[in-house]
Amino acid sequence: DLSKIEAGKMELENQPFNLLLLIDEIVGAFTSQSKQKELLFTCQFDSSIAIHRYGDVIRIKQILFNLLSNAFKFTKQGEITLIVTVDNEDENRVILTIKDSGIGLDEKSLDGLFKPFVQADSAVTRKFGGTGLGLAIVKQLVEMMNGDIKASGELNSGSTFTVELLLETNSVNLDPPVNKDGTPSSEVCVLIKQKNLRESFMSYLARMDVNVVQSITHKTKCVFVDIFSDLDELQIEAINTAAEK
Repeated sequence: DLSKIEAGKMELENQPFNLLLLIDEIVGAFTSQSKQKELLFTCQFDSSIAIHRYGDVIRIKQILFNLLSNAFKFTKQGEITLIVTVDNEDENRVILTIKDSGIGLDEKSLDGLFKPFVQADSAVTRKFGGTGLGLAIVKQLVEMMNGDIKASGELNSGSTFTVELLLETNSVNLDPPVNKDGTPSSEVCVLIKQKNLRESFMSYLARMDVNVVQSITHKTKCVFVDIFSDLDELQIEAINTAAEK
């Protein structure tokens, strides 16, 4: 792919697609790996984002697969998060952020990170393998989409890769119509301590037009928790009462 890009022989497609479904497919592809490595893998998708867009689906997947594969390769424990937002001044510019708690990057490594055949250091190559071509291809693909990619991190403290792509919105809704009778959405209480897991869950519920709260009320229909020991007595009592109903 790199030789094709450099020779100007690679052409991008510009087809309509559903960004939410694409991200869901990507996340699903890494679910098994996150379980095997016992890593917390979450995705935060801004509920206000227009999901119908134009772009090269195959190349977008290639970018995300490469960056997420690296995150899983270099993360032994902890978590990996994929965040999907848009530029505040231009909704056509989608921002994809991948954060991990892996081996991280030092300032020297950042300088040549996106150059062909370059990895963080020789020890990384010996331990994890790889040719060092992946990020170079990613950078070229991103730039072909009138985008930008940046990396940051600290050694032994994880890394963050931020990709900005020009993916114009599509005003035509390709999804089947959803019937709404005008009744208010259900109230769901999310009592999850882990920050990224909580935000991921809340963004998912918001996209489904669910009213999300973080304290139990008489309107609460459902409660999601992760660690009961972190709940106070009133919350536990409310959960038990709800369960009895």
